[in-house]
Amino acid sequence: MHRWFPWILLSLAFTAYGDDATPVAQDDAGQPAYSGGWTDATNGGSGFAAWNFKTLTGTGNSNAGFYVANGSDNPDLKGAAKDGKAFGLYANGVAFEAASAFRAFSKPLAAGQSVGVTMETGPFERKFDLEADAVGSVGITLRTGNEGNGIEDYNNGARFEFGVYAGLVDYQIYDGQDDHDTGILFSGGGVKLKFTLTGPDTYDLEVTTLGDQKTKTLSGRKLAGTAGGTIDSLCIFDRKWEKNDAYFNDLKVLPAPAAGASPAPKAGPPASPGASASPAGASTPSLSPAGL
Repeated sequence: MHRWFPWILLSLAFTAYGDDATPVAQDDAGQPAYSGGWTDATNGGSGFAAWNFKTLTGTGNSNAGFYVANGSDNPDLKGAAKDGKAFGLYANGVAFEAASAFRAFSKPLAAGQSVGVTMETGPFERKFDLEADAVGSVGITLRTGNEGNGIEDYNNGARFEFGVYAGLVDYQIYDGQDDHDTGILFSGGGVKLKFTLTGPDTYDLEVTTLGDQKTKTLSGRKLAGTAGGTIDSLCIFDRKWEKNDAYFNDLKVLPAPAAGASPAPKAGPPASPGASASPAGASTPSLSPAGL
């Protein structure tokens, strides 16, 4: 139904220190809980609360929703696929459409732990010639609390946001700093990210472009929101990304390295910090650009 074939694919991934670490929480679209579909209140895997879905549509040809994507029906699905499946979101039409999937962690993220998720989408392309000019976004937020009463709660309490935004050629971060642009060009080969909480108000982020396996490290960045606010939940969102669906998968929370352990080797020399952000949350301005 809502399947389109993008020219370029974006693939994002939040990963942990190593695959040998036993996850604190994990889930993917191939879990038995989703054999009947990815629907509101389903709860696969372990270490997470149930999904909470919110959508926004207008009158006429206006669509937003959620489904389990598979490679045979969605040939554009590649980087986010695990066993041929991924969580799919779509938001397109003649109005402003959006789909947000909220999910709480069983326990707040602890210092040293890493959050993981894969994400993939194509470039922003309008689906209908008659629709008004619009800007869209696809991404993830990590949030204090688990507010999810409406579509605009996607960045309510957000301490961190990463995504791709219509009209911007680079991946963007919105956190507690003033620089938003990562300096990493939207890549058809995809990117892999690793978010690690390093303190009450700081984190490290590694971005690896999968095409050339080069890694850019953003260290000691400041989180947005209320100082000391815990990271309790995530939200994955598609806000009018139009012709191309958004795919997410392989959600994980991995433990902090054992005392004395060294992190896994990095794929390349770290780049200097200074690649993205903007304050938000209870004590700062909104994380996302106006209109997204």
